[in-house]
Amino acid sequence: MQIISYKNVIYTLLVILIWSFGWILTKVGLEHMPPFTFAALRFVIAAVLMLLISSIKYKFNHFSRKEWCIVILIGLTQTTLMFTFINIGMQNVSAGKASILIYSMPIWSAVFAYLFLQEAPKS
Repeated sequence: MQIISYKNVIYTLLVILIWSFGWILTKVGLEHMPPFTFAALRFVIAAVLMLLISSIKYKFNHFSRKEWCIVILIGLTQTTLMFTFINIGMQNVSAGKASILIYSMPIWSAVFAYLFLQEAPKS
């Protein structure tokens, strides 16, 4: 039997608290700036912090120009664009409803994959 440490429980609760507080901050932020601007600002700050931390903490391997283009393109389409649409939607619903809709997405993906692509869930 594995014993759960209090330290891991506290870290888990801290992550849950910070993650859920992000939805409230997003709702507040959208009262002060447009959805795209808010998403772009949020991810520019995150990208700069991540690059700074990774260059200090780890041996930072510099990407080639082609690799940087791919990373930036993926960041803009997969993350910033997705959160721009989430921010647009959050202007019309509460933060709680938005978080439930977003985090139930894997369930809906499985349902739609089964209905439209005839993909059966695998164990």
